[in-house]
Parts: sequence; C-alpha cells; structure tokens
Amino acid sequence: MQDHRNEEKHVKRIIPLAAVAGVTIMLVSAIPASARNDVIGPASVRKSTWVHYTTQRTVSESGTNIYVRKSNGPELDVTWRRCAGGQTGTPVRLPNTDPTSAIRIGRDFLAGTVFCLSAYSRGNNETDTWEGIIYWDVRQAP
Repeated sequence: MQDHRNEEKHVKRIIPLAAVAGVTIMLVSAIPASARNDVIGPASVRKSTWVHYTTQRTVSESGTNIYVRKSNGPELDVTWRRCAGGQTGTPVRLPNTDPTSAIRIGRDFLAGTVFCLSAYSRGNNETDTWEGIIYWDVRQAP
C-alpha cells in the first residue's frame, strides 16, 4: 500500500515537468538557431537626405529576411544595402508612430551577404535621431 502511494506521488511530480519540457522544446524549435538582432542608434538622420550607416552585419542562413522595428524617431524610409557598394533594397517606410511593428525590409538573402542600413528622414527637423532594433536571419516577423 505504501509503495502504491509513493508511486502516485512520483507520477504527479513527473507529469508537470514533462509538460513544461515539451512546451519549452516546441518554443525553442520554432526560433531559428541563427536568428540575430542588434540595437540601432541613436542614429543620426537628415531631412530629405539618405544617411548611409557603416555597421556591417552578415547573413548566415540562406533564405532568411531582415526586419526593422523603430522604437522612436521621425517618419523615415529605411533600406538595406551592400556595405561595399552596389545592390540596395527597396526603401520601406517606417511611420511616425512609435514604436512600430517589425517591418520586413528585405527577403530571401543568401548566406554570406554583408549588409548595412541607410535611412532617409521624412520628419520636420533638418537633423534628428532614431532608435530601433534590426533582426536578420529570420523567416517571419519577430
């Protein structure tokens, strides 16, 4: 009789632990192992002028996307570009409301692509700053 009660207590402890472990494994497996993010700014922007930033980031997983989320700053356009020159993405508008949702600024990159950001202020001030987060090596909006 005593052995049966001890066994029931043991089973009652194991079931919740197994459930937590299962949920944790599902959540971790949904996030790509190589997903990366970095803080932007405070970064300077100029009204009606493209500002080219020099921080280099490297895509490590082919077929992934780049997203930007603005936490504060003026309305602006943001694009990715190859740091060494050449190819650039299509500018994407980040609204004046803060914070914005994560907005995709490029998709389906090849592993090894080295990119930088450029921004174009649409705000009222001649010079301003903005801050946000950039995400790369991701397949869907963070």
